[in-house]
Amino acid sequence: YVINMARFPSLLPDFRSMTFYNDAGMQDGLTLYRVYEGTISNMTHPPLYYLLMAFLGGVRILPDGLCAVDVTRLRVLNMALSASAVLLAYYLGYTRIKSRSPFTHALYAFAIATLPMLAYLRTSVNNDNLALLALVIFLAGLLRYEEEKLDWKTYTLIGLGFLIGGMTKLTTALMCLLML
Repeated sequence: YVINMARFPSLLPDFRSMTFYNDAGMQDGLTLYRVYEGTISNMTHPPLYYLLMAFLGGVRILPDGLCAVDVTRLRVLNMALSASAVLLAYYLGYTRIKSRSPFTHALYAFAIATLPMLAYLRTSVNNDNLALLALVIFLAGLLRYEEEKLDWKTYTLIGLGFLIGGMTKLTTALMCLLML
């Protein structure tokens, strides 16, 4: 999907133009892929994550019909997305937990750090990392709303979290709606 977004960037992709790719070996530490002619991809995820990965250099279109995928760069970008989400979650806990007990703060930090999904998610190349960041941004907006900070920042966080979530993964948009 990242290759398709590098070849045909669009927020509203034509899924009929997307194809599968065959592994074509390695070159300079990059995995090469060639278009598998006559196939149509069944990928129908919202495109934001894949556009972001293509835009940030995860894929290069080569002149001889090959596409070079820099898996290491994609993993580093995904770790940055995941780390941003975790740091924002820590910030929200640090600023919102009113307990003076260091145990309460430590318990919250432990709960965030040891989520089993995050251990696998951080280094994998998938849209869940951006979806997680979108949910935490949405949650930050909801917390501001609960605190009756009814200004443009609150509504921007809620809207941005929902927009990023919905354009990344439809189940993320559903989770945002359920959080309301």
